[in-house]
Amino acid sequence: MKNLIKISNLLYIKLAFLTIILYGMNIIYTKRLYRKYPKDTPMAEVTKDTIFVFDLHGVLFKLNPIEVVKEAIKVPHKFKLFSIIFYPHVIANAISSLYKGTVAEKIVINVDKKFPNLEFISSGLNILNAQSPIKQSIDIVSDLKKAGHKVYILSNIGEHSLDILKNKYPEIFSHFDGIMGTTPEDDYIQKPNPIAFEKYLVKFGHEKSKLIFIDDQMKNVISARNMGISSILFTTPYNLRRQLSI
Repeated sequence: MKNLIKISNLLYIKLAFLTIILYGMNIIYTKRLYRKYPKDTPMAEVTKDTIFVFDLHGVLFKLNPIEVVKEAIKVPHKFKLFSIIFYPHVIANAISSLYKGTVAEKIVINVDKKFPNLEFISSGLNILNAQSPIKQSIDIVSDLKKAGHKVYILSNIGEHSLDILKNKYPEIFSHFDGIMGTTPEDDYIQKPNPIAFEKYLVKFGHEKSKLIFIDDQMKNVISARNMGISSILFTTPYNLRRQLSI
């Protein structure tokens, strides 16, 4: 029994370590992108008709490593799962998929299809969405709503993941006038693909000239700007307040 507990603790430590590494890599990658971003990029003037469109992950929510571990502890068949996910080729495939921009929900679904005996999809989605709100960003959304603006979400989050977050934080999502994520029906078309932005414009009937899009990924900001949508690269809530003068 003691040996079993030791093995269990070791696996949890490995999972936490891997999560922290991936989280740190994402922070470093974002900062590197920001250094390349032109600081004098013009932004559309904010008027009473301006509509603000927020990304979700990295702007309104952030990964919580502690919650990731808590969710991992609940996973059924955890020993078999952990032994699989630490195979070098499995880690390599996961990193490759993330690098290519594959929607994380799609990765979880593919793992479940490849290893159906793990019953992983529910637990995997819960781990994936072990996110915490960025309070200062939520405060900005609240202030924009009080000022009479409409606010929307355009995210690469999958539809199942979106449902999980909406159920966990209904008061936060009640601020938004509309939300669009990705769906398996169109094979998870996502930003920075221009089709994702076109899909958003068609769904909500917005004019590009009235939008200000806020995202923490350079490639998404550039894609939106190339389509004529005024965009801001999110770095911190403090910087966003300064850029919006609120």
